[in-house]
Amino acid sequence: MTGAPEPGRTASYLTFELGTATPTAPIAYALDIASVLQVVEPEPVAPVPLAPAAILGIMSYHGRIVTLFDPAPLLGLEAQKQSLTQVVLLRQRRTSTGTLGMKVKRASEILLTQALGAPRAEPGSCTLFVGELSGRAVHVLDAEALVDALTQTFAPLSPATHAKEHTDE
Repeated sequence: MTGAPEPGRTASYLTFELGTATPTAPIAYALDIASVLQVVEPEPVAPVPLAPAAILGIMSYHGRIVTLFDPAPLLGLEAQKQSLTQVVLLRQRRTSTGTLGMKVKRASEILLTQALGAPRAEPGSCTLFVGELSGRAVHVLDAEALVDALTQTFAPLSPATHAKEHTDE
């Protein structure tokens, strides 16, 4: 799905806040509930050496290793500085081999498409559409695009670059 929801399509969205906005003007975000596996309390996080800034570390959840990431830099925002109290576990993609967890300040409620009103802005690279709830904007994010943006932060060497570096030694 790209852009605004299709007319007549009812979807449910999990709303949440990031720890980047001022307390007087929090920005609301949402994900299609179909892309959410679970919302959990964060476990102790182990840092990952040399990982991109968006990677906060890894944690164990019921014996599964979960890679935690901060969605803020992927959305063009400053890294989250406030206390992050919840982790939104994303459903595994067909091509994914691990579980990803997105750290958020607070997950709040589940809304239907109709509650967000008519889309009021064009989508962005990770945003499907911007709706409105009680006078404030709700940025509905595309989980697939977020994961794609996250994987692009890992800049692996191309085979040609890797081969050149080893032949120059």
